[in-house]
Amino acid sequence: DGRQEQLAAEQLVEFVEFAQSQRNGRRPGHVRLTSHAAKPIEQFVWNLNDVLENVGNKDVVFYDTRNIKEFTGEDKKDNQRGGHIPGAICIDYDDFLTKDTRTTIRPEQVRSKLLANGITPEKKIVLYCQTATRVSLPLFALRDLGYKNVYIYDASWHEYGNRADTPVVEGGK
Repeated sequence: DGRQEQLAAEQLVEFVEFAQSQRNGRRPGHVRLTSHAAKPIEQFVWNLNDVLENVGNKDVVFYDTRNIKEFTGEDKKDNQRGGHIPGAICIDYDDFLTKDTRTTIRPEQVRSKLLANGITPEKKIVLYCQTATRVSLPLFALRDLGYKNVYIYDASWHEYGNRADTPVVEGGK
């Protein structure tokens, strides 16, 4: 929640002030040492079994953050197979960046793209790409927009597209 984020920010500032004072040989004017126990997000990282168990689940959206050529299978990269997970929706992570300055687009533009593609807050959203690297920007965007049920398929297409026993769809958008 907002209060925990504020507290974490205050603790970071205090730590930086303390470190700077130590480096400069001075005593800090104000330091309050505290501790924080991080709590993992339940089932945040999905594996292949999680994915296969949920293909066709109407409450789960597989959100492919790769480009359209990878999604359709036209560009297989170094994978044995090209295409996407059945039922997946493709919004290239690059679509969240302005073309001229390569900065993120406004939150309302992101929300519009998501909703237009059926990516709604009440669904479980499972992000994947080639190696779970290009999921980062969409992950933060979804979280910033208040989406709570966001997960990543860590092995992503690197695993899925290199197995003969996974269902794959080629073509489409």
